[in-house]
Amino acid sequence: MRLTRYLVVLLLAVNAAFADGVVVRFDPSNPQTGPFPTDFLTIADASQLTGKRVNLPLPDCTAAAALCTVLSQIDQLDGFNVQPLIAVSFSAPVDPATLRGGIYFVALDNLTTGEAGLQKCGDMIAINQVIWDPATNTASAKPDAALDQHRRYLLVVTDAVRDPAGNPVIADAGFTNCTQTSDSTGYCADLTHGLSLAASVSNHTVGAAIFTTLSATAWLESARRQLQSMPVVVRHPDSQSIFTFSNLSSLAVSFDVGSGNFAQFSLPVASPAP
Repeated sequence: MRLTRYLVVLLLAVNAAFADGVVVRFDPSNPQTGPFPTDFLTIADASQLTGKRVNLPLPDCTAAAALCTVLSQIDQLDGFNVQPLIAVSFSAPVDPATLRGGIYFVALDNLTTGEAGLQKCGDMIAINQVIWDPATNTASAKPDAALDQHRRYLLVVTDAVRDPAGNPVIADAGFTNCTQTSDSTGYCADLTHGLSLAASVSNHTVGAAIFTTLSATAWLESARRQLQSMPVVVRHPDSQSIFTFSNLSSLAVSFDVGSGNFAQFSLPVASPAP
């Protein structure tokens, strides 16, 4: 009898957990909640090609010095990876088999005019390499194709994601409030505008984030411009560089083996075949 009562209580608890639906959690200030990546975790920076710079929150740098160093380097970038590892968390378990059909990217505007990119505004990119973490109810994945650099994207979650009972997931109140903002500037305004541009892709959106990809080739482009502007300098060797082969008996070779040390080898020179 006690076991029966326990099972009834457990069943009621599970039903209560799913009574209002599994929520796509929304907190752009927290990468662990997400959806991530998000431009909420950037700041304006006019010196950057995209006009912004990543600003991820740092941990206690005394307790996690290595992680703090890595994040500090990432915080110098002008956007997120062109193959980002996304994170979408839920309030309860979902059916992992529905994640790939319910989460995807939508390309938005390119922030520069020098390179059109492979994608255009409105293009949808599926996710791949999906991982479900039951301990945190978090889905991780990567785009099925590399994203364009210095372009804005929507990370979209739809109600095609289902809970284990087959019910669609629902929106977080924070997401609903954000997308109903009357503000004309700020993250929520950008997210709302991005959703309006992608409205033709899906009207079943229950979670989303807007983010910008980094300028992946900016350094190489700058180096190329500098090389093209540099004069070509031809320098003749200071010592003899042309020898008569018949006067050579051997070649001395020095290999750098590190730490300022060199290994010396002598190679015999054979007379060429007639």
